[in-house]
Amino acid sequence: MSHEPDPEQDEPAVLRDGTEPDAASLVELINEAYLVEASFVTGTRTNEAEIRDKLAFGRIIVAERDDRIVGCAYLEIAPPTSYWGLFAVHPSQQGTGLGRRLVRRVEREAQRAGARETTILVVNLRRKLRAWYRRLGYTEAGERPFSQPDRLLQPCHFVLMQKRLE
Repeated sequence: MSHEPDPEQDEPAVLRDGTEPDAASLVELINEAYLVEASFVTGTRTNEAEIRDKLAFGRIIVAERDDRIVGCAYLEIAPPTSYWGLFAVHPSQQGTGLGRRLVRRVEREAQRAGARETTILVVNLRRKLRAWYRRLGYTEAGERPFSQPDRLLQPCHFVLMQKRLE
């Protein structure tokens, strides 16, 4: 497990693999970060059971600062492809470069494990977020239905975005 300092903060964030004891903190972070979707989807984004399942099946890279988890991304690798999601950066850390750093780490880990491409799903209503991913080299490659349509307050779907890893 490698640790990387965040050069854009006074107190460096450490990137590490998440573990089961992190589950409650991850749920809190992810649910807070996903409050921006409250205008079109009801309920919370995740729970401890889902986080434990994700930890058992894939990896969750966490960013920790001052003994507090401030960012994360779930990574699932099945060479030659990979998928990542549950991407969250605490609102107080957004705009600091931490999100880009987490994305670079996820991409690097996927590539090291043999993936040549990575994909993400982004809700179509999150236009600014999709533009941010495009700036990071992702392209829109299709659509998928929203996974829990009974939670929707307005129609929406996922946009599949992908990036070639080189």
